[in-house]
This record gives sequence, C-alpha cells and structure tokens, in this order.
Amino acid sequence: MKTKPLLWALLAVAVPVNVSSSFHFGGMRETLVSVASGLLTLASATALYLTRVGRSRQKS
Repeated sequence: MKTKPLLWALLAVAVPVNVSSSFHFGGMRETLVSVASGLLTLASATALYLTRVGRSRQKS
C-alpha cells in the first residue's frame, strides 16, 4: 500500500496552515483551525516515522 505520498502531502499542507492560522483567522475559528491542523501534523508525522524503511527493534 502506497500511503507515504498521501502522508507527505498532508504534512506539507498541515504545517503551513497551522503556522498561518493566526494571521488569517481570529477567535474561536483560529483555535479550531490550529488544533485541527496541529493534530493532522502530529498524526501524519507519527505515521511517517512508524512506516520508515529499515525500522528495526532491538531486543534487550
């Protein structure tokens, strides 16, 4: 399954939206947009981290 391009696209859109939300919105709308784009950023970055190639767990 090829999900990495979608995750990168979501990350590439969510970061600028999160950064610019305080300039374009105000009040409750700013908070909602910022929280939504922040969660999307964290989720896509985490998914990309977990699906990276060469990931191995070391057993103690």
